[in-house]
Amino acid sequence: MKKIYYLVTLLILITSCKQIDSKSNSENTLKIEMSNSIEGIIYNQLKLELDEAKNLDGIYQNHKHNENRKQILESIKIVEQVEIPKLDLIAVFYNYYVGTDIIRKTKYVKKEENNYYIFYKYFSSYDDDPFNNGEPKKGKELMKKIDNWTEGNKDIDWFGY
Repeated sequence: MKKIYYLVTLLILITSCKQIDSKSNSENTLKIEMSNSIEGIIYNQLKLELDEAKNLDGIYQNHKHNENRKQILESIKIVEQVEIPKLDLIAVFYNYYVGTDIIRKTKYVKKEENNYYIFYKYFSSYDDDPFNNGEPKKGKELMKKIDNWTEGNKDIDWFGY
């Protein structure tokens, strides 16, 4: 009886380890790769968002993105790039099509050596100096420009983020 108990315990442990290992492998399959161009890093970021949306098709926004995946990736257009002084950041204004709707977005991008990276940080337009770089007037103007750029997305009834 004791041998059977140890055998069952050992079998449970082995099975548990395989499940944990396979779960960690599937979590690592979605990733964003750096790029040597701004266009490339924006494309990679959007492709990652679309890959994540595949598993969440029950959310209408994701469903729309899944239906129009090819069109989205083929229609990405970088409209403007604004350098943010003293931070080595670039505010990238871009758009893409989902059906007949134009989605307008912005991302902050950082260049290091010969590669570009998405830079996630929240900058508040309510701060006196939004980028804390000693240029409050330019910072406020850029934040207003970003708000105006994405303002049109509010008119798209299915787009919520």
